[in-house]
Amino acid sequence: MFPPEVQQIISNYLVFGFLPLDKLLHFLVGAILAAGLRLSGRTFRTTFILIGVIAVVKEVIDSFTLNSVLEEHCLDIIVTLIYPTVMYGIHRLKVLAAHSN
Repeated sequence: MFPPEVQQIISNYLVFGFLPLDKLLHFLVGAILAAGLRLSGRTFRTTFILIGVIAVVKEVIDSFTLNSVLEEHCLDIIVTLIYPTVMYGIHRLKVLAAHSN
């Protein structure tokens, strides 16, 4: 998707000297997609499934073009799904707190 030179930078650059840019971008894409899907009225289940499918398809495509391993692809998918998972957890806590009052 990106030229090899850009891929090299994304894969190797550390934000603040310790946070891989690749993982930060996966997290941000997951967060933006989750926020957009929820704002458009999608359920948490639909949001999670759509982001999961997008992440898996992207990693399958990457597996044919990049020199990475299965563990790296799985970690990318997990990082992409962190924000929607936390968003759902916060929602559930709010629902439980509202019912306990």
